Amino acid sequence: MNTNCPICYQSLNCNEAYSSVALCSNCGWSQNVKPQKKINKTQMSIVKSMVAASIGFLLLLFHFSKWGSDSASIVYLKTAEVLRLAGPKQYNHLFEVCKKSNKHDCMENTLKNYYRSTGEPEQLKELALFQMKREKTASAIQTYQKYFSMTGDSPIDAQSAFNYAKLLEKNNQPEEALVYYGKILSQQEKHIVPVNVVRNKLNILIQMNRQQEALQLVNQYKNLKHDDKYLRQEIAQWEKQILGKS
Repeated sequence: MNTNCPICYQSLNCNEAYSSVALCSNCGWSQNVKPQKKINKTQMSIVKSMVAASIGFLLLLFHFSKWGSDSASIVYLKTAEVLRLAGPKQYNHLFEVCKKSNKHDCMENTLKNYYRSTGEPEQLKELALFQMKREKTASAIQTYQKYFSMTGDSPIDAQSAFNYAKLLEKNNQPEEALVYYGKILSQQEKHIVPVNVVRNKLNILIQMNRQQEALQLVNQYKNLKHDDKYLRQEIAQWEKQILGKS
């Protein structure tokens, strides 16, 4: 401790052995400083406790303002998730709570953690679709790629394959998109014409100047008997579109 004597204003030096006493070697003034140290320490502890309590209160207010009536539920569900005790019921409930509060990141993270907890491709499919709806093209492509690597092609999920092909188109990967449009068509019954799939595949082929392949694709359906007037008109339009580009 280094300070000045209140009597003669000379510098005070507390000897280490007598650190609890302030003693002036010039005029003899002394004071026990240990009680003051205790008071300062107690005051500091009170201040720290008050600051911590204030921060805790503010965090609690923020939590309630963020989640409203679901505040208690979200604590329980998040705790179960962190402790890896959550099952399908808890994850579905958590997703709905996040959805109710319009928290899209929370919804996506719930789907990710649900997949990590189960390792099932069904959760990947839901995650990829959700990412697609959020226009997170790169993430959705990566998720669908993982999904199809797990499920293979027998049989392929047509809607997921269609979504994946559209994303690949959007990401300037036409060759890869053609593969998945082709997989959908290969498992369709011959008398069924999946118009959107055929149309999308034709558009890619035409853009790539592969009119011959496009015409062959149209002829597969042109030669079938169709009672649907709209479908006949659609096929005629495809043929006109191809021949116009030739």
